[in-house]
Amino acid sequence: MRQKIVGVTNTKGGSGKSTVAIHVAHAAQEDGKDVCVVDADSQGTVKDWANARASDRQTPEVIYEDDPLSLHGTIERLQHELVIVDSPGGLSEMTGEVLGVSDLTLVPVMPSVLDLWGMSEFEEVLKDQMERGLKVALVTTKYNHASKLGEQMADHIEEKYPYYHHFAGGLCSRVVYKRQMARGQTVLEASDEKAKNEVRVLYNAMTDLLYDE
Repeated sequence: MRQKIVGVTNTKGGSGKSTVAIHVAHAAQEDGKDVCVVDADSQGTVKDWANARASDRQTPEVIYEDDPLSLHGTIERLQHELVIVDSPGGLSEMTGEVLGVSDLTLVPVMPSVLDLWGMSEFEEVLKDQMERGLKVALVTTKYNHASKLGEQMADHIEEKYPYYHHFAGGLCSRVVYKRQMARGQTVLEASDEKAKNEVRVLYNAMTDLLYDE
């Protein structure tokens, strides 16, 4: 089976890109896939997470590549069946490179008006890449699962961007995500069943779309 590449992109920082990248990679590993995460963000969040991880825990391979001119070659040399690429915030040369090598991009979006405004500059880039076959899926992140407003904003995002795939549910704003990330772990290694289910639902939706030829 041909290697599949999933970029995690958004021009707005703080949307939860690294959290999404790490969690879908860990879910893929649990699912028996040979997975690698490429940390293409100069902040190095995924790299820091991997360094904080205990050596006795099974961990997806993580490599760091912050040179946009080298990204394509770096990924070409990988032998993994699934590659997750965490991109930087901001509309940069690296963002374009990540989109260019990806089969699917996950776009984490927080349910707020400011984040919807931030999507506008990203629109043309995404549409251009969709014309060459890129699949785009919006993932609602950091919303209050107990708030009607968060649910309404998530519905609004789906209505505003009907031409993108939209993964219902996404990842809620839960303390367990921050706590586990700081430990070099994921919520799949915690006791919060709701958070675990969110990640697995997201991973399954990603997989269904990625392998739907």
